[in-house]
Amino acid sequence: MIQAATPLLKGNIIKPRYLEAMLQRYPRMHVSIFLRETIALPHESSHHGVNGVGFSLLFIKEGIKTELGLVHCLVLIVSDDAFKQLEPLKCLVELAENKTLLKACANENSAGKAYQRLLNEI
Repeated sequence: MIQAATPLLKGNIIKPRYLEAMLQRYPRMHVSIFLRETIALPHESSHHGVNGVGFSLLFIKEGIKTELGLVHCLVLIVSDDAFKQLEPLKCLVELAENKTLLKACANENSAGKAYQRLLNEI
């Protein structure tokens, strides 16, 4: 989660206390935060320090071991306005159904290549 949150912290979209609250809430990945058993979507209330709207996507080649098996994609969507999260969530639900694409992105050698593959497939 820390790696996924880093761009949001650097961009001042979230405050460190938001990440701290999220890590406290999810010391381990719980099944309640997964979309279609393929994308981890940890989150916390915006009152813990959200300054705007942000999105961070992290592909993990070796995966995160969960009760559901290995998960290779972690996404953070943060917003100071809950309605602004709806469209990205809709897109994530569709992406979560494409296990082959998620695995291929996780196996890329760089974030840029994974991002490009994702853009080409969507």
